[in-house]
Amino acid sequence: MFELELHPKWKKRLEEAKLTSVEALLQLDLQEKLEFLPGIGGGYYQVADDLRVFLYCDLQISWHRILRSFVMFQWPCSLSEREQRGIEMLHQAGFQIAEVMAWGNRKVLRLPRQGVLLLRALAGLPLPRFLRQELDEKVRRRTILAAEETLQALQEGGFFWPDCLPENFFVQADGSIALIHVHSVRRQRLNALQAQQQFEFFYSRL
Repeated sequence: MFELELHPKWKKRLEEAKLTSVEALLQLDLQEKLEFLPGIGGGYYQVADDLRVFLYCDLQISWHRILRSFVMFQWPCSLSEREQRGIEMLHQAGFQIAEVMAWGNRKVLRLPRQGVLLLRALAGLPLPRFLRQELDEKVRRRTILAAEETLQALQEGGFFWPDCLPENFFVQADGSIALIHVHSVRRQRLNALQAQQQFEFFYSRL
């Protein structure tokens, strides 16, 4: 198994919770489990009353995925590593995003074979779930507008996010929008048509 690196800010809390190894993370009884691709998933876990986390697990990195990355002229990496890079990039750009608590990647000959990423879970709801629960039409419209403005800010900041699904816009307690599942985000300036297509993609799934 591979080593888990702890962010200094969260080292003490993770030690108290005995979550200092990859083995410990993989034994968590995760809630609200998600599967992004075969072998790639994650879920939530309540560490303490004031701390909920989200764990990404990428434990079956196939040779097909590695070869596909090379064909696309990209160096292969695990989904958890891409998520961590996306978080760091968007955090530096001023977007609201989850905090990285711990990470680990096992590589063979510099090629990724497994990866994990532990995040502090955001407090709030994915946009579609929020809209289903919110009865005030003004609040609903204001929240959708906030998500639209966030997507526009991404575009104006030079980011392309293929996974700009409504469920990846997270409505926080104060009504602000945070972003989740950002492993596909990359630096790319969009022309007017591409920007419009992104909004159409977002609206079609709202």
